[in-house]
Amino acid sequence: MKNLLFLALTVFFLSSNVYAQNCQDSNIPNRPVPGLISTMHTYFGDEAIGQTYDFNLKPFSKVPGHHVILKFDLAYTYFPGRYDSLLIMVSSNCGKSWETLLYSGGEELSTTSPTTEYYLPTRSEWESYQFDLFRFSGPVLVRFRFINGNGNNLYLDNLGFQDGLAANEVPTEVKTSLSPNPVKNSGVIQFDQSVNNATMLIMDFNGREIQRVEKLDGNQIQIEAQNLNPGFYYYFLQMEGRTKSYGQFAVVN
Repeated sequence: MKNLLFLALTVFFLSSNVYAQNCQDSNIPNRPVPGLISTMHTYFGDEAIGQTYDFNLKPFSKVPGHHVILKFDLAYTYFPGRYDSLLIMVSSNCGKSWETLLYSGGEELSTTSPTTEYYLPTRSEWESYQFDLFRFSGPVLVRFRFINGNGNNLYLDNLGFQDGLAANEVPTEVKTSLSPNPVKNSGVIQFDQSVNNATMLIMDFNGREIQRVEKLDGNQIQIEAQNLNPGFYYYFLQMEGRTKSYGQFAVVN
């Protein structure tokens, strides 16, 4: 949009696309919301300096090794001498901890000159941002935190996600093989090289983490399937925060 129609459409997008949801809910979608969300935050005239206001995107499931791109357009300026901030955070453990994607404000965040007037952006006063959420897995929560400095207005448009490289296209730096496959009670994943301090994740096809084995050393791991429902699963071998190998297997009765 990137014009004054933005203001009229903001309420619609907020009510239809963004809401708080328990990330442990079994109905969390396995696809993120597309880039259709618009919103704004008014720092102008807000005298509660330091007050924070959170804007949470709907959580979604994500398989490790899948590139999902957070994208949005931003327009902002400040009242001279009064600087606001924007903090963007991601959690993949239901909000127990957060990782910062962006922390910026004032002149650094501004897309045009400061003004003492109530700020409304023109078409030329927008900048585009994107962040790859490749390293995150499980339920992904994205939070925009507006930190008030009694400055001016900040606008977000075309906010959402874009699917990137699929998990089955991830390069496999460590070759693996699982036997037997399908798995009935247990199976063994064999590596073509020894690993050190690795992590093995088992995910279902909705991107939910089912099992995790950390501090893995050696050249194989045994997968216990007695408590897994029949169906298809992913496994991911990770080291130093990167996916080194990927595979699929089936569980049968």
